[in-house]
Amino acid sequence: MFRFIKNKIKEKLLEHKAKNNWKNWSVYSYKDIFPDRYYNQIKAADELYLPLLPKNAKVLDLGCGDGWFDFKIAPKVAHIDAIDLSEKFIRIAKDSQNVNKIKNINFMVGEVDKNISGDKLYDSVMCMGLFTCILKDSVVNKIINDLTAKLKSEGILFVKDSLNKYQTTYFENGDYAAIYRSETNYRDLFFNIGYELLHEGHLSDKVSEEGGFSGFKIFRKL
Repeated sequence: MFRFIKNKIKEKLLEHKAKNNWKNWSVYSYKDIFPDRYYNQIKAADELYLPLLPKNAKVLDLGCGDGWFDFKIAPKVAHIDAIDLSEKFIRIAKDSQNVNKIKNINFMVGEVDKNISGDKLYDSVMCMGLFTCILKDSVVNKIINDLTAKLKSEGILFVKDSLNKYQTTYFENGDYAAIYRSETNYRDLFFNIGYELLHEGHLSDKVSEEGGFSGFKIFRKL
């Protein structure tokens, strides 16, 4: 019984870390930290993702961070609603938006699992690294169901996360905690709700000895 309680406490602490590690960061440059992922993500967007969208696409970005990817996408779509838990990231994003005079992005602070509401529909939803920070599959399932309701018929879902080739693993380092889902389990999260896989690939140039890598997948709502 004691071991069960201890494990549940550890699980809650990991959930808290995973939810809040990005929220507390004040300086973050994806390009500087992960240059290979940065360029490969842009390439995947240009070659595989954007050609799937209609000319005047409206996009929802859940877990937008400091907005760097939204700035890359914005010139090629009509509008982006971008949400992130971190007030610091959204402040950085809005400052960059003002400096670069980009008008078709609406940055908002909020918890993604509580801010997917209203009648507005989107041509596409992006979740770039979001599910790595959500340890419970039940919460991920709810978010995917909710965002599916926000997608138009045959809408496009673009996701990126840290994954594992072999098995689901948990990663903890100081204040950082994350889940690297197995690629099979990760795909099933979307297949079980009703998505067709259009494209997938690696963003990181290397796979770790434990099987970890950064990967993307592009789905179509059925």
